[in-house]
Amino acid sequence: MTSKAPSNEQLEKRILSLEKIIEKLTLEPPKKKVKKESNMPKRPPNSYMLFCAKIRGENPEVKYTAQDLSSLWNNLSIEEKEEWKNKSKLQKTEDVEMLPEEEKTLQEKEEKEEKSVEEQQSSNTEEKSKKSSKSKKSSKVNSDSKVNSE
Repeated sequence: MTSKAPSNEQLEKRILSLEKIIEKLTLEPPKKKVKKESNMPKRPPNSYMLFCAKIRGENPEVKYTAQDLSSLWNNLSIEEKEEWKNKSKLQKTEDVEMLPEEEKTLQEKEEKEEKSVEEQQSSNTEEKSKKSSKSKKSSKVNSDSKVNSE
């Protein structure tokens, strides 16, 4: 029984894929770990983490898995989730008040950037809807003109 040798096309494809891998490895420098300051406080927990902490605190004898907690979180109503979001925002503002002035300004900058990104996304969706409505109108005009010409 003889083994099949790979064809020239297969070999060329394999060589190209290996060359791409080598190129990526040589172009990208290794990522350096960022050292964290030991005196910096931890980030405030988000709404989901607060929810998980409460559930685990209520029943310490029960061991919840991440899957259990996520299904509980997903089954919450929108109003209940809003309550947890408000709690996390409140805790975040409390934590920001305790930070030094330098950190407060960084937090404020990050919040402004988040808001601007959200505004851009909402404006992009509005522009898309306007464009689609314009294209619908133009298609109606074109179809009307075709009917009139016949």
